Formats: sequence, structure tokens, C-alpha cells
Amino acid sequence: MPVPKFLANIFSNGSSNLIESIGKVADNLFTSKEEAAKFKLEAEKEINRHVEVMAEHANKVTELYLKDVADARAMQVEALKQNDTFSKRFVYYFAMLMVLLTIGYDFCFFFVKFPPENKDLLNMIAGVLNTSCLVMIVSFFFGSSMGSADKQKQIEKLMNEK
Repeated sequence: MPVPKFLANIFSNGSSNLIESIGKVADNLFTSKEEAAKFKLEAEKEINRHVEVMAEHANKVTELYLKDVADARAMQVEALKQNDTFSKRFVYYFAMLMVLLTIGYDFCFFFVKFPPENKDLLNMIAGVLNTSCLVMIVSFFFGSSMGSADKQKQIEKLMNEK
């Protein structure tokens, strides 16, 4: 499920529960049914407006993220157009170096005895290397996931509606 739709579902489901709660409070606060109904209607309008604003913000965040990813890939396309061999292959060299560094660091845990007081720091470094180096490099070259493809389809649909 695309992120904006997921967030919209969360907020819309929560808003119906919120509207019910407000309705119960309104029933206790107001003496006439007309006043309570008017209050419920105004509260429902405000909650729906808030849900729409949150959905718009979620869409904007997703658009900015995908634009950033597209810019990185466009940079690589431009680098491939150059005559300099090193510039063409720099991203590949850098990715290979980072992957080998990460794998080497991970293998050190099997063969090197580290002091126990450094355990937390070593685990944090391993986490950063594994997530940023391995996962991000693989997602740069091969795409991140099916969810990302779903998000892209949803964004293209939203862009075409404008």
C-alpha cells in the first residue's frame, strides 16, 4: 500500500473514532439536539480538513523523496556521458569499496576479539555500515522494493490529476 494511502487510512480511521468521541462529549455539553448536531458537524469538518492537510503533507514528502532519488540517478546518467573513464566509473568504484569495507568489518566480528566495553560502539558502526552502505547501495543500483514501485505509480497518478 502506498505511503500516502496508508497514512490517509490511519488518519481517516482515527478521525471517525475522534468524531464519535466528540459526539459523546457534545451530547453531554449541549442541552438541545440542534446545538449538539451543529457542534458535531463543525468538528467533523475541522477533522476532515486536518486529515486532508496531513495527506497532502505525506504526498509532498513522498514526492520530494522520489525527486531526490531521481536526481541521483540523473547524475549517474550524466557521468556516463563523460569521456573520462574514472568519472564514469567512480560511483561503481565507490560502491564496491563501501561494500567490501562493510563485509570486511562484519567478518572482523568472527576473527578479532574486541574489548567488551566497546561493544555498543562497534554495534552502532556495524548498523550504520550495513544499512547505509549495503542497503542503500543495493537500492540505488537495483531499486528499493515493490512498495517503492507502488509509491511511484501512486505519485504518477496524483501528478496526472493536477
